[in-house]
Amino acid sequence: MSHSDSPSRVVSWIRRTYPVLGTIDPFALLEIEPIDDDAEITHALERIATSRHPDLFRQHLGRVEMAQLEAVYAACVAACHRLLDSEERRRLGARPRRMPRGTSSPTRMAPVMPINAPREPEMPTARLSPRAMHHARQAQAALALGDVASAILYLKMAVAAEPTAPQLREMLADAQRRLHR
Repeated sequence: MSHSDSPSRVVSWIRRTYPVLGTIDPFALLEIEPIDDDAEITHALERIATSRHPDLFRQHLGRVEMAQLEAVYAACVAACHRLLDSEERRRLGARPRRMPRGTSSPTRMAPVMPINAPREPEMPTARLSPRAMHHARQAQAALALGDVASAILYLKMAVAAEPTAPQLREMLADAQRRLHR
């Protein structure tokens, strides 16, 4: 789509996607088949950005929906960056793009790696305030990109927003250990 979705369609997308952000497959999050193709992955994020970018809906959504939209969009960006790594894409089960008839196929296929890669920390399951959840999602996206320093900053803001959440403190301690390795 070249134009933004209606606010009601975006809210429906948020309600379907936000609750499963910690468990959804990156290909499913970008709404594409598991194809080993950089252009397809980039196009999927562009499609989401042009139709559901948070800046398009700031005047149309409430605070909670806006925080959830920002979290879902950040997860889409992180999924795109994760899938642009060809090895990671293959570990997640991406299939090579089928060659059109009449073209030569690649001579050697890269082996598909099992999905034994270390997983990112799971999001806290306890109920968090929208602000704390937003910061935690931003931290998760930063960790997925390997930006540990930014993740620590977001986790500190999440802990400040929700000081009684032990899961956030555990995530912060894990991120700090990663930084000092």
